Amino acid sequence: MTPLAWAGDAGAGALRAALPLALAGLVAAAYAARTRDARLLSSARWCALVAFALVVIADLAMVAALVTHDFSLRYVADNNARETPLFYSAISLWAALEGSILLWAAILSGATAYVAWRGTRAMPRLATTALAVCFAMLAFFLALVVTAADPFTRLAQSEIPDNGRGPNALLQNHPLMALHPPLLYLGYVLAAVPFAYAMASLILGEAGDRWLVATRRFALVSWALLGVGIVAGAWWSYAVLGWGGYWAWDPVENAAIMPWLTATAYLHSVMVEEKRRLLRMWNVSLVIATFALTILGTFLTRSGVVNSVHAFTQSAIGPLFLAYLTAILVFGIGLLLWRARSLTDAGTIGAPLSREAIFLFQNVLFVAATLTVLLGTLYPLIAEALTGAQLSIGAPYFDRVEVPLVLALLFLMGIGPQLPWHGASRATLERQLTVPLVCAALGAFVALLAGLDGVAPVLTIALASFVTATIGQEVARGVRARRALHGEQTATAFANLFLRNGRRYGGYVVHLGIVLVAIAVAVSQAKTVEAERTLSPGGSLVAAGYTITLDTIRDVNEPQRSLTVADLTITGNGASERSRPALVRYPNTLQAIGSPGIAAGMRDDIYTILVAYDGRAQTWATVRVRVIPLVSWLWVGGGVVGLGAIISALPPAKRRARRELAVPVPAGADRWPA
Repeated sequence: MTPLAWAGDAGAGALRAALPLALAGLVAAAYAARTRDARLLSSARWCALVAFALVVIADLAMVAALVTHDFSLRYVADNNARETPLFYSAISLWAALEGSILLWAAILSGATAYVAWRGTRAMPRLATTALAVCFAMLAFFLALVVTAADPFTRLAQSEIPDNGRGPNALLQNHPLMALHPPLLYLGYVLAAVPFAYAMASLILGEAGDRWLVATRRFALVSWALLGVGIVAGAWWSYAVLGWGGYWAWDPVENAAIMPWLTATAYLHSVMVEEKRRLLRMWNVSLVIATFALTILGTFLTRSGVVNSVHAFTQSAIGPLFLAYLTAILVFGIGLLLWRARSLTDAGTIGAPLSREAIFLFQNVLFVAATLTVLLGTLYPLIAEALTGAQLSIGAPYFDRVEVPLVLALLFLMGIGPQLPWHGASRATLERQLTVPLVCAALGAFVALLAGLDGVAPVLTIALASFVTATIGQEVARGVRARRALHGEQTATAFANLFLRNGRRYGGYVVHLGIVLVAIAVAVSQAKTVEAERTLSPGGSLVAAGYTITLDTIRDVNEPQRSLTVADLTITGNGASERSRPALVRYPNTLQAIGSPGIAAGMRDDIYTILVAYDGRAQTWATVRVRVIPLVSWLWVGGGVVGLGAIISALPPAKRRARRELAVPVPAGADRWPA
């Protein structure tokens, strides 16, 4: 395909035009919010829309340069090759640092345009102030992509290669590369919108919860995309890296899960403020923490300070991101302290056994989980910077501190929905918790019968049974109520629960997804069986009742890579499967990359790895087998979480009247001339 020489110039020009538009939009939005000038607001809106269009043009130009192999661009030469398939050429947009920042800018510019054209119509002054914050963030990222992280930098004529290096081997070995990074970027970037509205509320001194109402769906969508992206990343790690695991407490994995934890706390805490006008300081603090942690994760990934298969190489933008993170913390915490008096609660937390108290306990546990992960991630970096000593904090530390917190959160997840606001009587507790507690005991008994070893796995199954029973009990109660009030059939009543009260019952679906993830993690960690043997064709080994037979060893040549494949047949336990683990060689790698064979099932995954083979006569191969039970339910659980988030985000079939805000806005305070 002939390179589109104009694509690079078009992309670079679009970015250089978008930056002054973002700065102009920042000035226009700030003055519009202060003076309530409708013409300035209109200017800011058009700046946002045109900047968004220009950044999208730049992203499309980079994709065009990649798929047409324009090696005059340094980014294309470093991350593309003529033999790279079209699919992997296109998604190489986010295969390296500069392209990922370009994608980030596109998502952020889209969010800014949404706030400009949709948000400012509902609440002009608050949203226009938030728009100014969005423009400031967008200007930072656009400044990066036109300076230190310019993806359209051209090579000198004498430096242009005949062929590029191609993408990193690990980034073109599985189609999940098309899903995992964009989901994370969407989750990261959309967290900027609640942050912008929270900062706008503090700047204006609004003590109400209008910013919560305006950003509720943004926060939920950001949280869901980040969570599903984390699960997709675990699946990618499982399917690509050839180690048989899905989570290793890698620093970049930790950087992704920390904002998800604080965002989860925020989504629960918001309900307390909406219902009881409590936890206002918590909510603003959690929004600031979530957004700051997304930038911290970006810094860790793109500064080169950590070694990880997820991280990019050393770059000049690390100090810039550190300065940006510092500015966010100073700005956010400074505003929070300045307006602290206006964030006082309208009452006090009720009895310890009340729904609001349980949400507060959950907040404390989520923050504790975040801080312990943050400590384990940053301590080696700080120690090395101060003393030069290279330390490593691995899975034992994280498992020791996080597992008890997760178990406590599972318990609160089950007990919270059963409790009323303000407090519960003894009779209520007995009525609500008897069946779930019996189910928890049965779950523990079944876990012991299944041979699960260790306190944590057995408790996980017991608590998962407890939570599932509470969900079933709540749904059954809702169905009975609708049948009694509306005379609906059971199926109709069940459907209407989710259509008319999707936020509540979608949350229960999310909880069910978390239960599936917890069960999959507990059982797969506790019951994995591993075996390894050197086999000749026709030879076999047995693991957990499965017989794995080596049929042949063969070489396969493809345009972009060569493979040595072990053809395996798997039988036993009712299974009859084929598996093809391989060693893969790419032109830009010095050694072969392992590509596991995975015979996936709802009961077990038979995970096979080609460790070594006879390179001459191909008369033997060393095969490692891991039989991993229930791990497929981890991916199913991630999908259920996403489904629950969709249900929660959908508007009800009949919109209820807008409820009165905590602190009413004076008449005309947020109305501008047309």
